[in-house]
Amino acid sequence: MCNPSQCRYVTTVLMIGQVLVGLSLTACLNLPSNVAPNASSPIREVAILPLLNNTNDVAGADYVRTKLAEEVARHAYAVKPLEETDVLLRDQMGITIGTQLDMATPQQFGEILGVDGVMYASLEDFSHNVYGVTNNKTVRIRAKLVECKSGAVIWSDGIGVKNTAGVGGGFSNEGGGNGDDLPPLFGTPINTRWERQEGISTGLSGGGLLAGAVVGLTEKIATKAASAPMYFETTTAVKGILRGIPAGSDSGSAPK
Repeated sequence: MCNPSQCRYVTTVLMIGQVLVGLSLTACLNLPSNVAPNASSPIREVAILPLLNNTNDVAGADYVRTKLAEEVARHAYAVKPLEETDVLLRDQMGITIGTQLDMATPQQFGEILGVDGVMYASLEDFSHNVYGVTNNKTVRIRAKLVECKSGAVIWSDGIGVKNTAGVGGGFSNEGGGNGDDLPPLFGTPINTRWERQEGISTGLSGGGLLAGAVVGLTEKIATKAASAPMYFETTTAVKGILRGIPAGSDSGSAPK
């Protein structure tokens, strides 16, 4: 039980936590316009293959894959529906998870899926930990786009987003290393850069460990309940990693 003063404080922090979740879920909704298609690109339709999940978070891998599909479509690619991709991979190739992708070649994927290109991706970090007044969130992904016909890697990149925010106003965004500790992604060496993002702090003081724990746990529970774990960090990572991807040739994705 808490005394009246503590209860009022916890209630206030819970309300602020809910506001922070709302901010996280809406901060990136001002989406950029689709890029113009490149008629010379050999890839019009692409399939996002199941992620190679090097974390313990299955839901996180599914969520990142969904966000990748949404963002790839903004770069003049027709993206094959994920469910249709998964059914074809399972029924015709016996592939259900990312660790099985080396069982087939890009040419075989292209034939079975009926696409021009496939995107391989890995989830290296996907964690949200609350330590007292500190709220730590990390998302790190790598990806590459391969033309099915030739097997050529058209593009590859890696990115990590680490957000450490404190209830009292402290914020840092730092990453360690550049991913050179990671093995090649299905034959392609890909390092990860760490990218800064703006943090959100409550600016509260006097709540100490209790306030930090309540805000962090409120956000963690609410975003998972909304099937959007670490929405802000995931969206930042996905947009960041695909920033340099060349445009596809799907004219249906051209700016309106």
